[in-house]
Order: sequence, then C-alpha cells, then structure tokens
Amino acid sequence: MKHDIYIYIYSPLKKIFAQFSTLVSLLLVFGLLVPIFVVVAVSIPKSSPITSFKKAKNTSFSTNPATLWQQLSPTQSPPALEGASMAFDQASGQLILFGGYDGSSFYNETWAFNGTNWIQVIDTGSNCVNSCASSPSPRGYASMAYDPATGVEAMILFGGTNGPSMVLNDTWELTFSGGIYSWTQLTLANSPPGLYASSMVYDSTTSDLVLFAGANANTDFNNTYLFGTSSGSLNWTSLSSTSDTPLPRYGQAYAYDTFNSLMYIFGGSDSTNNSSYNDTYSYENSDTTFSQIISQSTPASRVYASMAYDPLLNSMIMFGGRNTTGGALDYNDSWLFNASQWGQLNSKFDGCSNSCPNSPSPRDSAAMAYDPAIGAIVLFGGVNSNKTGDMCDMCDD
Repeated sequence: MKHDIYIYIYSPLKKIFAQFSTLVSLLLVFGLLVPIFVVVAVSIPKSSPITSFKKAKNTSFSTNPATLWQQLSPTQSPPALEGASMAFDQASGQLILFGGYDGSSFYNETWAFNGTNWIQVIDTGSNCVNSCASSPSPRGYASMAYDPATGVEAMILFGGTNGPSMVLNDTWELTFSGGIYSWTQLTLANSPPGLYASSMVYDSTTSDLVLFAGANANTDFNNTYLFGTSSGSLNWTSLSSTSDTPLPRYGQAYAYDTFNSLMYIFGGSDSTNNSSYNDTYSYENSDTTFSQIISQSTPASRVYASMAYDPLLNSMIMFGGRNTTGGALDYNDSWLFNASQWGQLNSKFDGCSNSCPNSPSPRDSAAMAYDPAIGAIVLFGGVNSNKTGDMCDMCDD
C-alpha cells in the first residue's frame, strides 16, 4: 500500500526578488529555499504583499501568494494512514506521528520524521503494527500536542477511537531522554469523556493544553477542557460554555497562532445532520472566550481538513478536507488565513476545489504540522473518501 508526504513552502521571491531567480531555482532542487527566505524576508519593502501577513489582528487579505508543494521520497515511511496524530516534539527536534487507520485496522506505531526520513522509534525490533507493547492502544483521530510547561515537557496524547463504538479518554505522555522515546499513561483525577477528532493546542499565555469539541459514539460536543497544573497538580479542568461557543462539532481544522496567542478553528461536521460547517472562530484562553470571524471570502464547508500555523508567514495554512453536505467530496485546495481574512492559494488557480494543480491529490484526514527544524509545513497521508478503502489512489500524484 502506498503512502505520501509533502512539504509546503511559501515563496514570494519570483516577483519581488527576480535577481535571485537562478539561485532560488537551484535551492528549490535541493530543498533549501526556507533558509534563504528567512534571510531575504527582512529586506522585503513595506509595500510588498508579505507585510499584510505580518500584522496582527484585523488586517485585510491583500494578495494570494504563490504556493509550493513538494512531494518527498523518504527511504522508509509509515504505512498509508488516515486519522494519524502528528505534532512537533521540541525535546527531540522531530515530528512525531502516532496511530491512524489503514481502512481495516487501527495502528499504534510511533514514528519520528527528521526532515529527510521516517524512523520507527518505539518497539522497533518487533515489526509491530497494531500490537506495539510499549505504546498506547491502537487508535485513530486522537488529539496530540507538545506541552513544554514546567513539570510536563512531553508530547501529550488524548483519546481517539478504535472502532465505531469504542471511543477512548485516556491520557498519555511521550518523553524523550538520552536519545530514547518512552510512552507513559497518566493517572489523573479528572478526564474529559471519550472523544475523537477534537482540537488540542498548547497555549503559551496560560501554560495549558486546550482541548475543544469532538465526538463519541453518539454525541457531538462543544466543551472546552484545560490540561495543566493550574489546580495544583497535573489534571484536566472543564470550562463552562458561553453564548459565543461554537456549535457542537468534530473534525474541525485547527491551529494555534503563537503571534496572537489564539487558537483558530474552521469548519467541522455535525454527525446528527451529517452536514459540514464553514465558520471560523478564534479562542483566547486567557479570558476563555470564543469570537466568530467573518471573512470576505471563505473556504467551502468541510470536515477533516488539515491546518497548521506557519510562523514565517504569521498565518495559518489549510489544505483539503471533505464536504459532507449533499454528498461526499474531497478537496485539494490550499488556503491562507491571516487572523482576519481567508484567501485561496495560489491566485493563478483561484477557485479550484478538487483539481488544483501542483498540489497533493484530494484527501481528508491527513496529518499536518509545522516543522521548525526544516522551516516548512509537513503533510502526511490521508484518505480520498470518494473511493472508500482505496488509499493508494490518492498517492499517485
């Protein structure tokens, strides 16, 4: 079974720095564009498009920059998976991928991506797939984020599902010490209910993990939970919903904006009506408030889209997802959100939805995260839900 991995790099250089075109072309071949971008971005004139992305809240979206998706070819890789969990581990300086579903079985393998290759890092000698003894039980659509707070300093995994009626509410930490990764289940006094397809981010202003929404076998939720030591010991704390809280949902795209200290969510689905949303909200954990954001343009309704924050752009990048309203349709469009407005990338193909060139093929439930070690957003796997069970079809780009 095939599998694929892509990196996304923003490149405004072709128009702004034409004199560097030859150098940039060479650097693209060797995957070294980002370090050059970091250097030359300092010299971009204030009137250039990128300045609109560097501003904070309430700015207008003034341009659709060029996009660059590059497919990578690692020598080894996890199997083709949907609903795997992926986040950057600050302790090891690598992306971590856990679990997922291959169309027939849930996995509990743990992989690390070092910018070039994937390495299975736990139970490496057992060739385990869904029976890795030193890991959380097999699952997909779990929430995972790195918590750098004092006393934690570990990757935290919560919940997920391993079947239609089996939704989990256990909490695990993945630590890295002496070159070795180790999973440990945490014993906590309180816990959210079993949830899958939730949003979870680390909020630097309060040193908490924020968990929002998700579903279990019968119900969609819009509850918010905090994970941290604010109660005196490491624990989960439930917050009260307000009138501004988004409707219950699961599978929403989400990312944490470190510049504005806000979590953003987009879309998701309502399992009762089997309909998907296209609304955008910000969440500020310091005062526990949600705010709906109305953009001049907005992506189509979708669930299981992938989103990550790019600190070089001070913006969120969203890719793909599935529209469940009026029949399933997977997308392969790319969008940028700059804290107030959405804009489709890139302008040359503005308006494409599931046939966007120079992009990964249409898919939902892909893992996506920003990797500061290589300065790029990494996308792995996913599934084309229009071809149920045929994950290879999405890999032949």
